[in-house]
Amino acid sequence: MAPTHPEQNDPMREQLLGYLLDALDAEERQHVEDELQRNPHLQREVELLHEALEPLRADEAEYEPPPRLAARTCQFVMEQRRRPHTIPLGGEMPLAPNRWSLADLTVAAGIFIAAAMLFFPAIQHSRTTARQAACQNNLRQLGVALTEYSQRNHQYFPPVPPQGNLAAAGVYAVQLLDNGLLDDPHQLLCPATEEAQSSEPFRVPTAAELQAATGRKLEQLRRRMGGSYGYSLGYMTDRGYQHVKNRSRSSYAIMADAPATHAHDMASQNHGGRGQNVLYEDGHVRHLVQCLTQSCNDHIFLNDQGQMAAGIHPDDAVIGHSSATPLLRTVGYQGAGR
Repeated sequence: MAPTHPEQNDPMREQLLGYLLDALDAEERQHVEDELQRNPHLQREVELLHEALEPLRADEAEYEPPPRLAARTCQFVMEQRRRPHTIPLGGEMPLAPNRWSLADLTVAAGIFIAAAMLFFPAIQHSRTTARQAACQNNLRQLGVALTEYSQRNHQYFPPVPPQGNLAAAGVYAVQLLDNGLLDDPHQLLCPATEEAQSSEPFRVPTAAELQAATGRKLEQLRRRMGGSYGYSLGYMTDRGYQHVKNRSRSSYAIMADAPATHAHDMASQNHGGRGQNVLYEDGHVRHLVQCLTQSCNDHIFLNDQGQMAAGIHPDDAVIGHSSATPLLRTVGYQGAGR
């Protein structure tokens, strides 16, 4: 069956817009992703729609309505209603102005308040949706960089050492930077976070800086180097700790909005606790309201033993925040395998 040209398929265009805004259910999203893989026209259409949504990202500031806006508006209307009307000397009686009854004012105020209640949340929702889409785009670009790294390194993603100064999930960013695969470090910041909107510059340390750092300085570098995102902590086998190999699995989470250790169920707070964007091995990104991968019910931030540490088998994906270490204890460690 020949691929459908998007310009001749309005329903598909609507689905593409829903795909960018993450407004599709799982089955619809999978359908769009399948079509995108085999249809270059749709891929171009997604790019154009993404550019069309760019104005939503232009202003990242939050705006609140002026205090007591509805009450002040009603007060102004009442004052205008009470102003006296005079008859000009030598002139004719002007036409009687329209009179507003108290019932009219009440209805007008109610309409105004209702409109404000709809309008301002709609603006906030648009910004939230735009930031979520921009975050997903960051993860897709990082997915491309991770895939390229794996192609250069026998299909292995950037490894997280089991011990030492580099033994933290955020070291993936250091390795992408050192290999020339990270063009802009700000791709590591989710647009919905305070850090992304801060005037303080963000930078990724080098491996040499990490190796030379100690104490609090090392802790600070490890906590920030992964940006707003978490990364895979690898897994354990009877041969010891293993790094993750790229098998293009659609259910194996490799990156996501960073988990929050203080939050219920480790849910990320990047999007106000409303869920997390997740990058899978095959390069697709999905927004999960909960922390479970739907196809296999795998908790993306905890291993099957309920710990933020290396998985306990090859299909036990665990994503740790930037400073998370793969091994909670080194007893019985036999070395990192490949």
